[in-house]
Amino acid sequence: MFRPVAAALVCVWPSRAVEKGVIDLQICQQRARALQPENVSLKYLANQQDLRRELPSFDLKPISPTPVFDDDEVGEDIPELVREWFFENFEDPADNTPFESAEGGYQWVYGGPYDAREEIELAFPDVEEEVLEDIISDIEAEGIEWAPHVDRIIDRSDKDPPVSEYEAMQAAIKELQAAVKELKPFSSTIGGNNPPEEIGLPPYDEQDKKEIEEAIDILLGPATELSANPVVVASSAEVLKSKSEHIKDFVSRHGDKFVENFAGQLGKRAADSLTLAGWLKFSGLLLAAYEATQAFVTSIGIPWPF
Repeated sequence: MFRPVAAALVCVWPSRAVEKGVIDLQICQQRARALQPENVSLKYLANQQDLRRELPSFDLKPISPTPVFDDDEVGEDIPELVREWFFENFEDPADNTPFESAEGGYQWVYGGPYDAREEIELAFPDVEEEVLEDIISDIEAEGIEWAPHVDRIIDRSDKDPPVSEYEAMQAAIKELQAAVKELKPFSSTIGGNNPPEEIGLPPYDEQDKKEIEEAIDILLGPATELSANPVVVASSAEVLKSKSEHIKDFVSRHGDKFVENFAGQLGKRAADSLTLAGWLKFSGLLLAAYEATQAFVTSIGIPWPF
C-alpha cells in the first residue's frame, strides 16, 4: 500500500498560496492530509487529476484594506473594528464551502483553510500584542479554519467575454455616428442674424459633418478590410481627432459667450447641444473614436503613427 507521507508535510503552505494560482494542488494536499495514510490508495491520488479538471474556475477579490485607527480611537473600538474587517473577508466554511465526508471533510474549492491568527497578525502589525491576542482568542472560539467570504468569490464563467480591439472600435464609432445624426451643423446665419464677430461659429458646419460621416463610413468597414488599408484608417481617424480638438478649443475660449448670444436665436432647435457639456461630450466622442481606432491598428501589429 502506497503511503503519501509527504502529502501531510506540504500542506503547511501559507493560505495565501491559494491566491497565487495553486488552489487545485492545495486541495489535493488537504484531502490527502485529512485521510489516514493507510487509507490513501494510488487510485485516490490518480483521481486528483480528474478532480482538478472538474473544479469550477474562481477568482478571489483582494482582501479589503485594514481600517485606519485615529489617534482618538479608544481601546474598546479596536477589537470591534478588527472583527468587522475579519468577517468582511472570511467566513465559517459551513456557510458556503462544500463538505464531503467521504473525501475527508470540507472541500476548499474557493481557497483556504485560512488561519485567523495568521491573517490578523499580518494585517494589524501595529496593534498591541495583548489586544490582538484577545481578539484572536475570541474568533478562534468560533472556529479554527476559515474560508474566504462569499462576497470575495468571482465565478469566471459569469464574466463577460473579453471585447476585441475591433469590437471596441466599432462600438465607439457607432456611438459617434448616433451623435452626428442628432447634432445639426451651424450655418453662417442663424435665424437671420450673423454671429458676433468676437465669437464666430462653432467649428461644425455642413462640411465638417460631411467629413466626419465619410470617416465613419470607412471605419465601420470589416476588420479584414481595415487591416489591409491602415493608412486610410489612420487618415480617417485623424479627421475625427482634428474635429475634436477644434470643437474643444472653441468651447474653452467662447463657450459661455456662445450660449449667451445664440440661445435666443436657436430656441429649441439645438437645446441639447447648446450647452458646454453637450459640446464637450461631442468632442469626447470624436476623440474616443480616434483612440479606439488607434488601439485597433496597433493591436494588429502596425505601429502608430506611421
